[in-house]
Amino acid sequence: MKNRGFLILGSLVILVGGYAAYDYWSDHHDSNLKAERSRLVKFDKDQIQDVILSRGTDKIHLQRTQEGWKITEPI
Repeated sequence: MKNRGFLILGSLVILVGGYAAYDYWSDHHDSNLKAERSRLVKFDKDQIQDVILSRGTDKIHLQRTQEGWKITEPI
């Protein structure tokens, strides 16, 4: 009878541990997926050298240098 209680308790501990691991993995996967979907550009930040934003006749040109980003247009 005593062994049966330990068997049930052990099974519950394993079940709760498995559920906790699944919940953690699921939450981690969902947060990674949400972060990937919220990215504006699908490139690595090291691959981008120039950014041009335009609306109608207005234009802004950003260029990457060693020190950081510089606005080259309009000056």
